[in-house]
Amino acid sequence: MKKILITGGSGFVGTHLIHYLLNQSYLITAIDLASSHPAINHPSFRYICADLTKTGEWQAEVAKADVIINLAGTNIFKIWNKKYKEKIYNSRILTTQHIVQALPNNRQIHLISTSAIGYYGDRRTEQLKENESYGNDFLATVCRDWEKAANVAEMLSHHVTLTRFGVVLSHQGGAMPMMLLSTLLFGGWKLGYGEQWFSWIHIEDLIRAIHFIIDQKKLIGPVNLCAPHPIQNKDLTETLAKALNRPAIFAMPARIVKLALGEFGQALLSSQRAIPYRLDQAGFIFNHPYFVNAASDIVSLYRKQKNKKT
Repeated sequence: MKKILITGGSGFVGTHLIHYLLNQSYLITAIDLASSHPAINHPSFRYICADLTKTGEWQAEVAKADVIINLAGTNIFKIWNKKYKEKIYNSRILTTQHIVQALPNNRQIHLISTSAIGYYGDRRTEQLKENESYGNDFLATVCRDWEKAANVAEMLSHHVTLTRFGVVLSHQGGAMPMMLLSTLLFGGWKLGYGEQWFSWIHIEDLIRAIHFIIDQKKLIGPVNLCAPHPIQNKDLTETLAKALNRPAIFAMPARIVKLALGEFGQALLSSQRAIPYRLDQAGFIFNHPYFVNAASDIVSLYRKQKNKKT
């Protein structure tokens, strides 16, 4: 039975992924900062509490795995100051370096290391396949160095896949619950002129795509994990508002976004029109290729969750 190690396993994506892979009969070990996993108790699952930015006993788990899925990284959806930017950077680069340091030299392991569409920087309307160059803003620099740290494993003769996530959509975590609540309370607000492109992926497709990469084995190098049809911010705002029966007549001027949120606000105004070229070429089929359908599904699940609570 294939053994999978997941770093950052107690987070939003990690929890969904572990549930899915356990149903596929894998043996899973997860490592994260939480004292215990909040949602999973299963005979094929083991959890270890450790600070991945530091070397330690947890690194012994690396050599036992057949596949390592590196999801570790501090949440970027907060206002950034110098200290928080260091935390964003170190949580990704140091963790990845420590994983690579612990890789065995007597057998080949498949390292699936997270990166992000932010790798490309602000690219306006340019359609972005995996062979495009990286940008020059903070998030692009983080992604570039993150991928460099993972690619050291390739020089040590291991397989490395760099999964560049779009914004992950779910009613349970990530950016979507905040977007839904804001739209319910205040209506839809486009950011700036609303022309910026938004690369996204439904959580269900993200998890399926990672499993597809595990099975394929040959999908090495960078892979965009985003839906095949990115959407502009103005259309996203209108689609969400319509799904929630709210108006979408407002706009938040770019200068206000930057003033309120600083450098993170600038990142929200950036445009990345990425497409999943390599996934498509490999034969992966999306269950949620269009935002209108994904939004409808997520809004329906969000309402059901709210009704249960009330």
